[in-house]
Amino acid sequence: LAEPVKTESNLLKNGIDSYNTVNGEALALLNGIPHTPVQRNAGIDAFLSKTYKGIPIPVRVQRHGEPLEDAAFSLHKAAKSKNAERMILVAVEDQPSLFNMEIPQEILVIESAALSISRVLLNMNEKSSTL
Repeated sequence: LAEPVKTESNLLKNGIDSYNTVNGEALALLNGIPHTPVQRNAGIDAFLSKTYKGIPIPVRVQRHGEPLEDAAFSLHKAAKSKNAERMILVAVEDQPSLFNMEIPQEILVIESAALSISRVLLNMNEKSSTL
C-alpha cells in the first residue's frame, strides 16, 4: 500500500461488447428450449438445461458455408473436454465436404426448420418435373 500500482483492465479498455461472442442467429434456433449460451467457444453455442447422465448437453449450430462434418468435429472436440456423452448439432444447410468423415455417434444431428422445408420443396420440384 505504500507504493500503489495502477493496473489496466482489458474489460474496461475494450468494453464488454468485445467479450460478447455469442452467435445470435444460432441461438435464435434454440428459442423456446431452456439453454445457457456459451461465450468464447468455437465448438459449442449453448448448453441445454436438460442433462444426460448429470452432464449438460452441448449444442452447436452449423455455420453458413460450413460442411456438417466440420461442425461435428468442432462440437465433438469441445464437448469431449466437458465430458459430454451426448451432443446436438443443428444442421442449417447442405454443404459439400472435401472429405468423407463420419459424424461421431455421440452427436445427434437435427435439421433446422429452414433446411427441412428446403429439402421438401426440392423433392416436390423433382417429383413434379418427372411427371
